[in-house]
Amino acid sequence: MLSNLSFYIICGGFHPHYFNINFFNYLTTIINDISPENTIFITGDNFQPYDGLNIYKYILKNKAELFKYNLTFIGFSAGVVGSIIAGNLWKKKGGKVNTLLAFDGWGVPLISSNFPCYRISHDYATHLIYLGGEKNAFYAFPPVPHLKLWSYPENIQGYWEITSGIKKRANLTDFIKFCLKKDGH
Repeated sequence: MLSNLSFYIICGGFHPHYFNINFFNYLTTIINDISPENTIFITGDNFQPYDGLNIYKYILKNKAELFKYNLTFIGFSAGVVGSIIAGNLWKKKGGKVNTLLAFDGWGVPLISSNFPCYRISHDYATHLIYLGGEKNAFYAFPPVPHLKLWSYPENIQGYWEITSGIKKRANLTDFIKFCLKKDGH
């Protein structure tokens, strides 16, 4: 039973920390098992959001017990870089990674060590410049400002691209719920 427990690593970008808190508060309304006790925030105060190696080392050194948990990485902007690096290192060293949600990681390759990556973009142009994560992606339509995607996601509408060229109208909340439920949440 213990191996089914989830732990969340939230890697924001270069913005005030209260944007991460707003995003976390939103997540608590849609994800049943998320809480401050099972979440680590990576901010400019502890590591640069793109520093995946040090994020991984921090988790390993200070939170080694997380090997018994399924980790979910959620990155925004520069935090997508740190998330994909740390997630890959964690998985390669024997840890469990459920998934990675990549919010506006402009041009960051979503190449993983056997865990699903889902991309979420603030507009269609950003959606097109991602590398990887072609199945089950989301982009806002009408477009929203980059920071709004992270700090106030609750009412964002757009398109859920099921696979390249096949899409449907959806809201961001339903897309996130699908991605996390699909991976055991």
